[in-house]
Amino acid sequence: MNADDLDPRTLEERILAALQPKSARVQSVSDLVRALAGKNPTDEREAAVRAAIASLERKGDLVRVKGEKVSRIEFTDYAAGRLAIRGEGRAWLLSGEPGVPDLPIMKGGLASALDGDFVLVRVEKEKERGRSYRAPREVGRVLKRSRAGPTEPSSSRSTRRSTRS
Repeated sequence: MNADDLDPRTLEERILAALQPKSARVQSVSDLVRALAGKNPTDEREAAVRAAIASLERKGDLVRVKGEKVSRIEFTDYAAGRLAIRGEGRAWLLSGEPGVPDLPIMKGGLASALDGDFVLVRVEKEKERGRSYRAPREVGRVLKRSRAGPTEPSSSRSTRRSTRS
């Protein structure tokens, strides 16, 4: 592994490629670090691989499936996308792709997710009227908030206090 291999984009491509073969679709983070950074990686190389894995998780390309093990999202029963919440608590996972239908979230399955959040949703196969489709059940994790939460100051709010004389 040379200096060019520490580039985050290159590392992300190599991680996704390492998880592509059928025999290697689920791997532990430690195994990925060893495969990409060598058997005795320096702290810098190990940190770079772990940071790339974390970045892929936030983007919704990788999913933690069993403890420390990760897999590409297309090989799991998860889906990632933007959450849309409408009146009466109805919610959908927006696919963001033309021709791909938005998936409904079951009532009460939002957890702490808010409208516009980028979320990870567990999807189970069901049969409806003889047809098989993927129906989302509940939000598993919020990958990226669409806005600042109650404890995070928003960039649009002024943090200065006004003083009255």
